[in-house]
Amino acid sequence: MQEDKHKFLINGEEISFEIGNMAKAANGSVLVRYKDNVLLITATMSNPRPGLDFFPLIVDFEEKLYARGKIPGGFFRREGRPSSSAILSARLIDRTLRPLFPDGFRHEVAIVILPLAVDLTTPLDWLGLIGANLALSISDIPFNGPVSATNIGYINGDLVSNPSYEQLEESEFNVLVSGSTDGVVMIESEGKEVSEDLMYEAIVKSHEINNEIIDNLKAFVTKNGKDKLQITNEFDESKYSELITALESELLDIYKNNDLNKSEIDIAINEKIEKFFEGKESDAQHEDYKSELDKLKSNVFRKITLENKSRVDGRKFDEIRDLSGSVDIIPKVHGSGMFTRGETQVLSLVTLGSARDYQRLDTLTPLEEKRFMLHYNFPPYSVGEVGRSGFTSRREIGHGKLAWRAVHPMLPSSDKFPYTYRVVSEITESNGSSSM
Repeated sequence: MQEDKHKFLINGEEISFEIGNMAKAANGSVLVRYKDNVLLITATMSNPRPGLDFFPLIVDFEEKLYARGKIPGGFFRREGRPSSSAILSARLIDRTLRPLFPDGFRHEVAIVILPLAVDLTTPLDWLGLIGANLALSISDIPFNGPVSATNIGYINGDLVSNPSYEQLEESEFNVLVSGSTDGVVMIESEGKEVSEDLMYEAIVKSHEINNEIIDNLKAFVTKNGKDKLQITNEFDESKYSELITALESELLDIYKNNDLNKSEIDIAINEKIEKFFEGKESDAQHEDYKSELDKLKSNVFRKITLENKSRVDGRKFDEIRDLSGSVDIIPKVHGSGMFTRGETQVLSLVTLGSARDYQRLDTLTPLEEKRFMLHYNFPPYSVGEVGRSGFTSRREIGHGKLAWRAVHPMLPSSDKFPYTYRVVSEITESNGSSSM
């Protein structure tokens, strides 16, 4: 790919995109410059592994402390596992991009966002997402883009696009909206309570800016983009019709049986599927019908919802699951509480510490320490499975941050309550929305 550069203004600040001079072995790569921030974003694709029945997308946000002129702490003076902020940035970018790859695409794709320099004033999530979109768009990787992203804050009665960290400290909310020209793809926000009209206004404003960015990049992508890899969707309509005839009515009956819990429903469905394969004359296995079975289950859910005007467990749209809560149930700890909603249950335990217990941070943000930590643990037994515990997954970090965002605005300031909080939420049972 030949070297090329494209630049335009966002809110009066120049943003530039350079291709063809770095990471040329990747399927697509771009160097993004905005103020004193420089990010290298690459997109790479490998051949599909045999038997893979899902899309293996990897998004990594790599924090290297040289980008802020700092040497890492610790004995080795080298970066270790990704920080929580890096994992959260990667998950945010993943959630925007993942739905935009074509159905049936099974090639492994790795997107790496590597900040080379940061000014410690600009949040990098939206920059990384725009760069990842461009790297995919100019590559030969199938991708139904383009997309863009914009941060919106609300400061002194005004909506501010792509605010700085300092401005976000004064903002009543921080919302990031990613989207295409067709509409919004993802929204992530945190802050105080605001009116629906104000939130809608923020979403509209961000969508307008996203469309402006996409329009500015269209000609650049057309000029430099590679031909996309052609893929074939392996979904078999004849197999799907066969499944509808044999299993749809039976699955509907199982899902409509309100006397069964989640585990009993799963067992009953698997028994019906096993019976279906036992009755076939060929050597067909579950793997041969994986996509068709997934679609059948999804459409059965949809059918119950639309035709019966009810949820799968029999509740009407305006009915919630049974709720219960209790506090002070564990001795010794500084606080404890258990909340149960339907078949989802969480036990949370609180520990207080002094200011010396603040968490010290080594990240690419100006935040150096944290006084409130919320750790979410999702053990395999919570869903009746066998597995190893101990390693904190990306999902656990993401769901913990979701709960953190809800609680953090309610805490008193350090001037009024100069203590460290640590909340650990142990998910003891899960059947939907345990992070809530």
